Amino acid sequence: HPDASYWYTDVKNIRLIGLDSNHSFNPETKEWEHVPPGRTGARPGNTHVAHVHPVQMQWLKETLDDAQEKGLKVIVFTHHALSGAFNFNCGNSKEIRDLMEKYPKTAVMGICGDLHMDAFTVVNKIAYYSINATRYLASDKESYPEDAEYDLYELDKNKNVVKAGTQRLSEIRHSNYRYSDRP
Repeated sequence: HPDASYWYTDVKNIRLIGLDSNHSFNPETKEWEHVPPGRTGARPGNTHVAHVHPVQMQWLKETLDDAQEKGLKVIVFTHHALSGAFNFNCGNSKEIRDLMEKYPKTAVMGICGDLHMDAFTVVNKIAYYSINATRYLASDKESYPEDAEYDLYELDKNKNVVKAGTQRLSEIRHSNYRYSDRP
């Protein structure tokens, strides 16, 4: 979508849909707002935190309709969890699940990353997976040696993956996250 932070792309017979669940509602302006750059949450006083806003929900319905007409399977990506089975979920995850369930032969999976853990569940025949891309330092149950080295990769001008070198764990720490050796 050219003017929005949500998107879709078709790869063979699968439609990948990316939703932006980083919106909240400002009761003073009566408008939906995106989480401001550099913040990790909604502005103080906003409601409906971690939501997929109504315009995007309508777009999702239209995008699912189109995928169904074309016989595509759909995987939906969000930052926040959709399954309802975890402690913190997208604020309107039930509404999104209800919509996805109206497309039983089309919508097959939801994938998120906000939980910082590997988790899998099935709700009404749709699979939901949380990918452990990074983990909080405070929740690490295992210590990784400070001198552990990790391979770093980049894309060349033709978008081929090439090894860019190695780096020690202590050099790749970012904020309060530590990259996992088992994402």
